Amino acid sequence: MWLTFSVSAGGVVVTGILGWGSWDLAPWVRWAVGVPLWLAGNGLAVWGIVTLGLARTCGGDGALIQHGPYRFSRNPQYVGFIAGLIGWPIVSGSLSALPAGLAGAVACMLAPLCEEPWLLSRYGLAYEGYRHSVPRFLGLRRRGDGD
Repeated sequence: MWLTFSVSAGGVVVTGILGWGSWDLAPWVRWAVGVPLWLAGNGLAVWGIVTLGLARTCGGDGALIQHGPYRFSRNPQYVGFIAGLIGWPIVSGSLSALPAGLAGAVACMLAPLCEEPWLLSRYGLAYEGYRHSVPRFLGLRRRGDGD
């Protein structure tokens, strides 16, 4: 997943710079929508990485984390990546950056579907309970209902 994200993120940034201003967006949209999405997304992703730890972010061993941003989302890094990948094309006003951002966002939405069976086998009932009380992407803690 890191390779896919890195290629998408790099493609979005480079394409956004090369096509800067080619998308006819009002400046207020770029600043009021794009900048917050991009900054908040990157901030959330970094918070998730710091909370989980870089080694565990890359699949290393450790306990099931349920604090920090993991209280609100089972995948806060992906939520952050999605926001950033959508935010940068808006910030740059580059229509050509949008396909790369959307491709990366779709990959981030699909990745948990591959990871969840591994997490369930690794953490068992602890993950099952966590899965039922915290949404896959974003929301408030809930009891008794899954995604």
